[in-house]
Amino acid sequence: MFFTVKVWNFANQAISLSGFVNDENGTIIKSIDGFEGRVPADAQNYTLTSFSLDVYGVGNHTYKLFLDNVDGKPNGEGEEHWSEVTMEVKPMGNVVASMSCTPTVVSLNNPTTCTVHLKLKEPRTITLHLKEVDFGGKKVWPVNLSSVTVNKQNVTLTLTNMQEDLTVTITINDELANYYFGEKPWDPIDRWIFKESFKDRFAGYTYLVKAEFEEGITVSDIFTVAEQSTFDEAVEAGKNAKAIASEIARTSKVAKKGLIVVGKNAPKLISRGWLAINIIILGADIHDWFFGPRPDPGMDGNSIVGG
Repeated sequence: MFFTVKVWNFANQAISLSGFVNDENGTIIKSIDGFEGRVPADAQNYTLTSFSLDVYGVGNHTYKLFLDNVDGKPNGEGEEHWSEVTMEVKPMGNVVASMSCTPTVVSLNNPTTCTVHLKLKEPRTITLHLKEVDFGGKKVWPVNLSSVTVNKQNVTLTLTNMQEDLTVTITINDELANYYFGEKPWDPIDRWIFKESFKDRFAGYTYLVKAEFEEGITVSDIFTVAEQSTFDEAVEAGKNAKAIASEIARTSKVAKKGLIVVGKNAPKLISRGWLAINIIILGADIHDWFFGPRPDPGMDGNSIVGG
């Protein structure tokens, strides 16, 4: 299962919160320090932290959250807040299944591998058939995507092989973006020269990965696509600038030939042509900025896309 801690800051300045999450035995399963717990001014429904946890044992499990703005300890100092949540674990037959994704934070153009752990609770023979893999609420396997792969579709557990793993690898690239969003940028330079997609719109969101088996077993975990750093954006801009320069050099040769053929009116015609092209590109860029697709975290308040 996964936890998301949401907070509201009604002050017009940033605050730092610290604390912890306890299980029903009082054991701390997640510590939150002042750096991780920094909340921007006027932040509403802000995700303080998200993390996943393997839960064992049929029945109800209660978890408690404590936060304050002083030392993260329930000692009466500062503004202290407690909250709790209860979840029910139901029996799932003779198989114990879970999923873990590594790394939990992945950058653009890189993969994460989600491993499905399958284990028999008692000796017997059973074959599990992977039916579907969802990413961010959309089916991504089995479909024709090289960016989503599994190492095996069927897993057979026996007396001599009571535990087996299955892996799902997801790469955050242009192919996945084109499939997931179902559209490409309007900007003709991005679309045709750079062959780019809306891949960058994945960044900054946390996604639920879910694997469903024909036998009724479903497992899931989450991972986050990291925001691009200033350095990465600068490198990307440098690559784009180089491509644009190459394209300008190529079109300049064509323009030079046009000057010879058209004569004295050529500079004016070319200038007007470039102005029209720039207006079109600017309009497409503005459209992509305001109306390009973005992942939908839904209205359930957990800020996780697909969960």
